[in-house]
Amino acid sequence: MFGQLGTFWTWPNVVSLARMVLAVPVAVLILSDASLWATAPLLVVCGATDWLDGWVARQTDTLTEWGRVLDPLADKVAVLIIGLALLLVGRLPLWWVLLIGARDLAIVIGGTLMARGTGEVHASLWLGKAAVTAAGVTLLAAVLRTGGLVMELFLWITAVLMMLSLAQYVRRFYLLHTQHR
Repeated sequence: MFGQLGTFWTWPNVVSLARMVLAVPVAVLILSDASLWATAPLLVVCGATDWLDGWVARQTDTLTEWGRVLDPLADKVAVLIIGLALLLVGRLPLWWVLLIGARDLAIVIGGTLMARGTGEVHASLWLGKAAVTAAGVTLLAAVLRTGGLVMELFLWITAVLMMLSLAQYVRRFYLLHTQHR
């Protein structure tokens, strides 16, 4: 399957890979209780790469099948690494991190099965992108030590968007599966 995805080393794909790499120092800064002036800007840069990779791909006409795999995978890896760090320092609840991780695992497994069954990698859905954006805002709020009702609101908005997007992906997986029987 991966041999058929075309060119791997493009600038947009490098930007997606950078998102995964940047998540590690963000997590280290969180775990070491570093200054917000160091952690928050690096988290914003990490999140901005999600927009940047798509913009570069469109501007340079380098949209690739690898990009369809790497971009959402980079989102999932970055959110999970940073989310786990915030969980470990007590700024995110376990239920939220488990929900995000379970949803992302289900989408990766479903997407892999779907790609094997149809022979093509399907692009992320709009609602999935909105859910990842909400997760990024929630992570930033946790880094900034937002508490109380505002943090609860971010957690629940993200959770609802994640579940709605999962339902949308499950629907797409089901429809594609029934078409390719």
